[in-house]
Amino acid sequence: MKHLHKLRDEVLEWATYEPLVKAVLWHGSVVRGDATPASDLDVVIVHRVDSVAKEIVASLSSHFGTRLRFASHT
Repeated sequence: MKHLHKLRDEVLEWATYEPLVKAVLWHGSVVRGDATPASDLDVVIVHRVDSVAKEIVASLSSHFGTRLRFASHT
């Protein structure tokens, strides 16, 4: 699971320098402690109310490229 910890650190670094991000929340198997080598990293990004969610997804896609497998916004 070392790769997930590295990815987590990269997400935190991205969020630190992304002015639209207010908070990063983690959920799923990594948080529960039952992750396997096939696990992914489940993240909720809380953004500023005056921003557009599509902008956050675009920033994530730009930063993480093909490592970002799924992103949605509501």
